[in-house]
Amino acid sequence: MKVGDNVTWESQSGGWMTRKTGKIVRIVKGNDEPCSIAYKEFPNHRLMFDGFSLPRGYDVAYLIEVITGPRAQPRLYMPYPKHLRPIK
Repeated sequence: MKVGDNVTWESQSGGWMTRKTGKIVRIVKGNDEPCSIAYKEFPNHRLMFDGFSLPRGYDVAYLIEVITGPRAQPRLYMPYPKHLRPIK
């Protein structure tokens, strides 16, 4: 997957499964700190993750931008890569 690809995944919160859809805006690798990158490169986004490192067991992760409405602040997620499914 690459920057600009649209993806979907399911997440669980409060006992409910939710399908999310968004666009890959950044690939995070190795020793990068996802939170630092997010604050620096996407200052107007609401962070929906709290990781200072990549998900355990992964060498690469993706920052996904989700826009929920025309006036809503964009959200930035970092789901586990195995949960991402490309949208064609």
